[in-house]
Amino acid sequence: MITISIDPILMHLGSIALTWHGILAALGVAVGFAVALWEAKRLGISSDDVYTAAILAIPAGFIGARLFHVADNLELYLANPMLLLSFQEAGMALYGAFLGGLVAILAYVWYKKYSVWQAVDAAALGILVGDAVGRLACTVNGDAYGIPTDLPWGFIYTHPGSFVPPAWRGIPTHPYPVYEIILCLLLAAVLFFLRTRIQVKGLLFLLAMGGFAFVRFFISFVRDNLIIVQVVKTDTIDIGLNEAQLISMLIVVVLVPLGLYLWRRGPRYDTLAPVVET
Repeated sequence: MITISIDPILMHLGSIALTWHGILAALGVAVGFAVALWEAKRLGISSDDVYTAAILAIPAGFIGARLFHVADNLELYLANPMLLLSFQEAGMALYGAFLGGLVAILAYVWYKKYSVWQAVDAAALGILVGDAVGRLACTVNGDAYGIPTDLPWGFIYTHPGSFVPPAWRGIPTHPYPVYEIILCLLLAAVLFFLRTRIQVKGLLFLLAMGGFAFVRFFISFVRDNLIIVQVVKTDTIDIGLNEAQLISMLIVVVLVPLGLYLWRRGPRYDTLAPVVET
């Protein structure tokens, strides 16, 4: 078993707490941006456009992540409305961050009249790698904890400031963030080697998002989340789906026919020329 006794708060700067979660989440954003900037150059997208899109996408992603989290924990925030403004509390939803950032990017691409599919292809690998790095934050503070396990690689959180429920501190749990880190990096590695062979615009992005949804659906079975839809419940079997799994299913349902359409009729990368108007 692996014991994690790290204080989620690195230090205090006056009344402001500098947390490992904030530092590592920011590192994930920076690494994801660097990967997207590097891939954008290959696709002929100017650095200025990437910087502008990032300036819009990062705060939009933050807002989306916060809104999704609040919606998922509405009773808590209705009872404690001041928590809405608390940046010391864990309270971000990954799918909300993705949706908020994507909306901002698409709005900018639409405004500039660029190729939407070419733009999202540039972001595909950055999203996966950035998420993998950002999940290190959850590994430290325990805000994405798994269910109890007796496997030898289980995490035991002992620090009283961790976000694991008090009753579960000292109990081995599945290292959910590590599962996501490993699988996201593996998916990114596969798509890295395929990216120059994929000639259909937008297909790289759809494969990245579909692959991530597939990963998230299955590893969420070992994460402690509120069950929204009960699938099977007997004396010996208890299987239900949480919010992330339902969103993952919806993503796959949308992306599969869209991917097939692009494969048959979508625009191609005849040459990697600079982004042109659609």
